[in-house]
Amino acid sequence: MATGTVLENLSNRKLCVLLCVLLAIVALCFALGFASPKPVTVMPTLMTPCYDPSRVTVRTGPGSGFLSPQATDSHPACVKLDEDRDIKQQSQRMPEAGLQPPQYPHLQPDQVVFAAEIPRNNHFSLTPWHQFVIALLELHVQFLLDNQITADKVFLDVRLGGRNNGDSDWTEISYSEIQRPLKCAAPTYAFDEGDLPETYPYDCDTQTLFELGSCAYSHYLVNIRVNPKSRGVGNLYGFMMPVLWQNAKYTKILFSLKTVLTPLVMFAMVWFWRRVSQLRRRMELIEKSVLFLGFTALQLDLPLDWLSLVIKSPIVLFVSDMREGLFYMGLLCFWVIFTGEHLIRKTERNNIVKYWKELSAINTCCIALFCFDILERGVQISDPFYTIWSTKHGHNIAIFFIVIGAVCAAIYFSFLAYLVFQVFRTIRAKQQYLASMSKVKRLAFEGVVFRFKFFMAVTLALAAVTVAFFILSQVWENSLDVNGNDSSGVSVTAVFCTGVFGMWNVYAVAALFLYAPSHRNKEEPSDQAILNASALDDDSEEEELPTAAAAAALRLLAGRELPELAGTLVVLHLQPAEDVDGIGVGDRRGVVIPSVRNHQELAPHRR
Repeated sequence: MATGTVLENLSNRKLCVLLCVLLAIVALCFALGFASPKPVTVMPTLMTPCYDPSRVTVRTGPGSGFLSPQATDSHPACVKLDEDRDIKQQSQRMPEAGLQPPQYPHLQPDQVVFAAEIPRNNHFSLTPWHQFVIALLELHVQFLLDNQITADKVFLDVRLGGRNNGDSDWTEISYSEIQRPLKCAAPTYAFDEGDLPETYPYDCDTQTLFELGSCAYSHYLVNIRVNPKSRGVGNLYGFMMPVLWQNAKYTKILFSLKTVLTPLVMFAMVWFWRRVSQLRRRMELIEKSVLFLGFTALQLDLPLDWLSLVIKSPIVLFVSDMREGLFYMGLLCFWVIFTGEHLIRKTERNNIVKYWKELSAINTCCIALFCFDILERGVQISDPFYTIWSTKHGHNIAIFFIVIGAVCAAIYFSFLAYLVFQVFRTIRAKQQYLASMSKVKRLAFEGVVFRFKFFMAVTLALAAVTVAFFILSQVWENSLDVNGNDSSGVSVTAVFCTGVFGMWNVYAVAALFLYAPSHRNKEEPSDQAILNASALDDDSEEEELPTAAAAAALRLLAGRELPELAGTLVVLHLQPAEDVDGIGVGDRRGVVIPSVRNHQELAPHRR
């Protein structure tokens, strides 16, 4: 019958070989990150003001075409306006010195359409390898005494079109009338001379304009018109539109990494399942958690991303978020069950209800973040211009879900830290029983305890790296410079992403291999009484109390001194006693009484 797990029974040589292979995979993942460029490319695009006398260009419908700042084979470029002469001076009391009179003296705000093409030049085209397109929006507002900002939001009419290389016309993707928060402040350098002088630009917060979950076209065109409902927005004279997409080379490296790791995780899962299915018992809770961890890692690795090169659907980015969230849930569930099963008593194991507090925190956190993601990227599947942050009500809802998720995550990690502390304290307390064992058995148990400590240390390190990766990924996402510079560095982000991804997979494979049931038969009992029962019950005394009881029973049965029974093998059927722990009903133990005198010949064995 199998005894313990592979981690307990695997030889040191084989364990070192397995460890070296897994470490080599992690090192390879980090090396791929060094060879990869930064994951996200930022291209700042200054939108061009175009003259639209018809005032219907941005509006959707027949005959409402697009205005493009660049000429194509079938369409000329739009009539471009001079930002200083035609737009700024319309709201100024006196024209700036040295500027010519406006080209269009009676220009109305709704006759100005701000246009930008993505990418901003025709020498570069987007492909499905770029995965997504996210456009931000930075408002350029000029300070004037008689036209100051009094509103807290701005209304815009926006239209998005796309075309592939060789197409003559732009295909409309989406049209929407949107509103965005108007959060602008005077720059600090404007107060150097006292009062804020005129013509200084405000510093306005960057807003999200649109988000596409796939690259279905090689070129995109954006037209924006300030809606007449916008009042008190100051002298809004232009827009800066930083555009983000995933680097194509980084996408190829990530897809290749997933494709290579998928067979490894699948093999580990099949091997683990065969090991468990050969046992004549039901699967234990810790084995179920290991299998669930392997499943979540497998669904994260499955190279379904290759389909995004053919199926150009905006749902790809949303599905990617769901797959990563499912893996997080599997990883968190495994950590708490793995730690808890080595802490509680044997009689209370394999009961998932014992972890209702930790699992409730995990589920609540995942549900909160899922609701936030479905309200943001889920809606953007049909309306790329939508964002939950655009309104005050939506902003409050988003903050609510994020706070709920953060609180549940903090509660979970508090429980996990407490369980880990209890496990290590328990192991130290249990080590006092090792002194009473034989040297061979003590060395074997000390080796298993060391292996468990090492795996637990790896678990803690992965937990720390995962939390750091989640936090830093949010920081890196918000630290991209609108001028196209990544303030977090060029390659550090890619190294961290590929390295952590490799660590996740290696950890899942290690758990599947090392915590599979062992099929090695041993005469000695497994270390479950010390390790898996780091469960701090009184199981370790079960080997000592029956022996003492057996010696006392021999004195009564034999009616003579123990030395005269030297070498006698006695098999006792010990009956349960209320005052002695560890002796079960019908507990059958064999005891050989050692000799305390130097006999030339041992007495014949008696039963």
